Amino acid sequence: MRHKRTQAAAPTQSANEAGHTRSEFRALVENQPAGGEWLTELDLLREIPVCRRTLKQWRDDGTLPFVRLPHSRRVLYHRKTVEAALLRHQTGGAQ
Repeated sequence: MRHKRTQAAAPTQSANEAGHTRSEFRALVENQPAGGEWLTELDLLREIPVCRRTLKQWRDDGTLPFVRLPHSRRVLYHRKTVEAALLRHQTGGAQ
């Protein structure tokens, strides 16, 4: 039996809305130094001890902000924004 979603998914921001094209974002992510500003899903999973499903759930319920590249399934995370969101999640939204 499938569960019905009771809460609307958090709005995502596409790269076009952020003012970047897909190729610009690809170049930005691929050419940044190690520990750079943007993280792919695999980069983020290497840094925090959660499974992919948890990461997807956090995206869906708005806990974790992300940017989806236009015409792609690729998702990017901004390092400092993710750190702040995880701190809020850890402290129960107190910050």
